[in-house]
Amino acid sequence: MPTITECIATANQAIRSVGENFLSSVTCSGISSADFASVFAVTEDSNIRDALSEYRTERSRIIQEITDLNNKISSLNSSIDNINAKIRECDNMNYSQQIKSANNEIDDLKKTINRTDDDKKKEEAQTGLSAAQKKKEQAEAASRTNARNRTEFANQKKSAEHALKEAEGKKKNLEKRLKQVEAILNLF
Repeated sequence: MPTITECIATANQAIRSVGENFLSSVTCSGISSADFASVFAVTEDSNIRDALSEYRTERSRIIQEITDLNNKISSLNSSIDNINAKIRECDNMNYSQQIKSANNEIDDLKKTINRTDDDKKKEEAQTGLSAAQKKKEQAEAASRTNARNRTEFANQKKSAEHALKEAEGKKKNLEKRLKQVEAILNLF
């Protein structure tokens, strides 16, 4: 595809050719012949130069915006990877085993308390029972906290994935726009 400058040169060449043909075919005595080249010449005016400048500015702006989006996309991918690691860590925490173990210990200590007549053994079992119940409560609290954390991480991941999708869509549109601007610039 010819550039605008090449089209102008071709048009001016055609105008000169028409002018030369006109001069050779029409002559009037006492009247100077029209100079087609000076009257009809096509030139690059300020509008063309301004348009070229605007498209170059637009190209630079789009390239900068794509660069910024690439950085944002990279940051979001890194954030999603970190959140996935936190979710896996939450999933790997198994508080049910601790709770089950504490329940077994509680059951055993209750049996000991019910079966023994020795006050010292009952007191020791009662102390152990209190400790086992506290251990169970702590494991249950940790389990609830872990579940809340996992839910929060999942929500953070969903938000980050949404932002990533938007950034990738915007980048795709900007890349399309950049191709259009570069195609126009190639005309100059």
